[in-house]
Amino acid sequence: KAVSYTKEQMYAATQATGGAAGMWVRDGAQAKAYSVLCGTTLYLIKTPNSLSSGDSYTFTYNGTSYTGTVLQTDLEGTEHNNGAAYLAGYDTNKAATITQCIVVNTIKPITLKSWFEGFTKLTTITGINEKVDTSATTNFQAAFRDCPSLTGLDISSWNTSKVNYMMNMFSNDAAL
Repeated sequence: KAVSYTKEQMYAATQATGGAAGMWVRDGAQAKAYSVLCGTTLYLIKTPNSLSSGDSYTFTYNGTSYTGTVLQTDLEGTEHNNGAAYLAGYDTNKAATITQCIVVNTIKPITLKSWFEGFTKLTTITGINEKVDTSATTNFQAAFRDCPSLTGLDISSWNTSKVNYMMNMFSNDAAL
C-alpha cells in the first residue's frame, strides 16, 4: 500500500504543528517515526499513516517527491528485538548499501541501540544533531558500531542524562 501527501497537505500539516519538526496529527492519529529506504539513502520520517515494514511509501522532502520502502516501524515506541531498533529492519544486506541518512522530522526515541550498526558504506547523517531528541533515550549501545565510512558526526547537543548503556557505541569506526 502506497501512501502519499500533496505538497499542500504537507505544508498544512507542518504549519499546523509549528514546522517540519512538529508532531503531526491527522484524523486523531499521532504521527509515528519510520525509516524509509530510497535507493542508497535512508530517511527517518514521521507520518500519521499506519505503515508496516515492506510497505511502499511516497513523501515529499524539500520540495521533491520520493518513494521508498519502509524498513523499520515506530522508532519512538517500544524497544524492538531485545532492545535494538535496527534502522535497516534487521537486514544486513540493505544496511551495507546505505550511504547516507537524512532525519526529516524531529523524533524522540527511547533507544538508539544498534540504529546504524553495520552500515558499512554510511558517510553522512544529516539532521541527527538537530532532529533526534535524546532527552528520553536510555540506550546508545552499538548505535554507530561498524560504520567505518562515517568520517564525521555532530551529536554535540544530545542530552544523555537518562542513558544507561553506551557500550560499543562507536566500535570499529576508525574514521571517526
